[in-house]
Amino acid sequence: MIGFSCQPTSLGVLYRAATMLLVTLIVLMAASAQAQEISNTPPVMLWADSVPPAEATATAAPPPIGPQTPLAPDLVSTQGRVLIAILSEFRLFAYEDGRLVHSSIIAHGRVDMSTITGTYDVQRKAVAADLTFRGNTVEDVPFVIAYDDAFAIHGAYWLEQSQWGTRASSGCINLPVAEAAWFYEFTTLGTPVIILE
Repeated sequence: MIGFSCQPTSLGVLYRAATMLLVTLIVLMAASAQAQEISNTPPVMLWADSVPPAEATATAAPPPIGPQTPLAPDLVSTQGRVLIAILSEFRLFAYEDGRLVHSSIIAHGRVDMSTITGTYDVQRKAVAADLTFRGNTVEDVPFVIAYDDAFAIHGAYWLEQSQWGTRASSGCINLPVAEAAWFYEFTTLGTPVIILE
């Protein structure tokens, strides 16, 4: 079971401050993009599912892999928002009203800690949380979107570039932090999450 905790941690104060500053910056960027959409001004797409500019490599999402085309219509709701993860392709897709609006590379469960498949709904969200799973605690996990009592979609600041598109997690769906921020803003409680092999 994933445990959310707000207890003091052993991470240095500087590291925590830098992490929270990054989280705040990403949330502010997402809010700014939503404000632009509301005012009918075309939103600025930072690097949605594309290679980021060279000057933004510090927190940049990795280049995309896997399919870049919409899924079969029977998998996607015609109304509302839905997330679909295809584990064999190492991709997470966001659909709105039957239209593909975003996708990202992921890392998912190692062979001995597989990611569960099935249909779920977003149950809880947290901008940052300490997650405990199978006796291990990871502190300050960003943009947690829990879809099951034990599994979530979240940012993974600890993964290296070479681990994206691999089985590198303890069962959760891991995203680059900037991508996790996008999916966090896109979802609400109750958003359907479909996980396919």
